[in-house]
Amino acid sequence: MNDVPARVAQAGRSSAAQRVREARERQRLGLRCITVEVRDAEVDALVAAGLLPADRRANRQAIAAAFGVLLDRVPLTRVVALLAASEDSARGPSS
Repeated sequence: MNDVPARVAQAGRSSAAQRVREARERQRLGLRCITVEVRDAEVDALVAAGLLPADRRANRQAIAAAFGVLLDRVPLTRVVALLAASEDSARGPSS
């Protein structure tokens, strides 16, 4: 009659076990979970690029997925080149 606490404890272990499985799978795939602050303008850019449906702009999981797609599409060599060019232009012309 009093097996409600046992069911609650089992459910807790089950969800914790699921989180551990997911974390191990991400680790196996070489993925990391991070927290990133995102500006409204960046969310707007994801919508404009077609990576995020406008009606999901407030959905954190949808935003994260859109950034994931963006990172998968843009080669890191291009990102490094853009950053280097940005640094060069910030320094100005060399004498």
